Amino acid sequence: MGKDFKGKALGAILLQSRMITPDQVELALAEQKRTGKRFGEALVSLGLVSREDVGWGLSQQRSYSFLRVRPEAVDEAAVRAVPADLALEHDVLPYLLVGDELTVVVDDPADTRGVEAIGRATGKRMVVCVGLAEDIRAALDEWYRGTAEPTGAGAIEALLARAVALSAVAVRVRPGDPAEVRFDLGDRVETETRAGEAWTQALARRLDASGPQPHVAAGVAWRAAKVATVDGPAFAFARLTPDAALIEAVRKSGAVARIAGTKAGLWLVTGAGGATLDRLLAALADAIGEPETVVVADAPIATAARVSQVRPDGPGPEARNHAMSAALALAPRLLVVDDLTDPGSHPAALRAVAAGCRVLAGIALSDPGDAVAWLGEQSGSRVLSASALAGVVHAGGRGLRARALTGREKAGLRAGARRGG
Repeated sequence: MGKDFKGKALGAILLQSRMITPDQVELALAEQKRTGKRFGEALVSLGLVSREDVGWGLSQQRSYSFLRVRPEAVDEAAVRAVPADLALEHDVLPYLLVGDELTVVVDDPADTRGVEAIGRATGKRMVVCVGLAEDIRAALDEWYRGTAEPTGAGAIEALLARAVALSAVAVRVRPGDPAEVRFDLGDRVETETRAGEAWTQALARRLDASGPQPHVAAGVAWRAAKVATVDGPAFAFARLTPDAALIEAVRKSGAVARIAGTKAGLWLVTGAGGATLDRLLAALADAIGEPETVVVADAPIATAARVSQVRPDGPGPEARNHAMSAALALAPRLLVVDDLTDPGSHPAALRAVAAGCRVLAGIALSDPGDAVAWLGEQSGSRVLSASALAGVVHAGGRGLRARALTGREKAGLRAGARRGG
């Protein structure tokens, strides 16, 4: 479970999350006093944190979620439920409408006037998230000036969240007015209805835009398909199931016992790459069975347990670093990283170990010795790497094997640090 930051000052939240240091707090306070800026604005102007870091910290003050919103991800039904003058006056973005629950995004959670006014006007139960002011204004400009086209992102998220709540293994949507939604629960089928043609057309646009990429809702990955019919587009969503045989092989290998025997440490997972490595990481996470598990991966990883999955919002080290920071803020006991060599992953993995976390990190190298050598080559981190590295899990021709790092290997990493090589 994540830490409880509710009611704490922004500086305390960022400090406890290891995003800033005590010295940087003092610098920001001096800048705040000199310029009159808010504390968060002072941190950003000094280059100590990003705007996303400040937004996340503000959200934690009231135990809200932090979102990077895009106009195309907004639920059309939510926009239609809120009068334009209220949304624009208060800079409150209607984001998702599910039944009588309306999710909105604000940039300042301390200012509750807009949320309260929209709640009174709509009669909906309000759920508040925090976002960046520029993202909110861009979405408001597009939606309330009629330039955005609904894409169904919110509708798909709500539909699959409902499927997870019902423990469904598949979902089928038949076009019509209203549309028919069938949740396959294995031993029976539950049928519900949704808004008609506009809703199914929005789903179609979303699936066309996302292509074959799996969708994730409530920590569960789903594969989607669209079929053209005479009545309009029909849809099927299949829950991605974990590899039961691989999980069993992992349990029998002894790797789980070795990893579970360490309270904190970095375990390199080698000998596989791509989708095979993702399946191996998922099987290891399922076999370990730690409830407070967070996965950082570019693509959804199918696990039997409902783990928290954090995906970078784009390529490059900045997006990866932000995703890793978001994962660490959830205070996991087991952190699973799909690619430790991705810039931004390695330093955050070491921070996680220092905070008492076990880390499973994939490295697409066939030789575990090469993986250890790669870790030792990371400039400025050899001593930390030697202290953090617990062992290697290798998928080779003789099956899955796990071994703890030897004292000689740790000494070699430290010696490399002393030589500066």
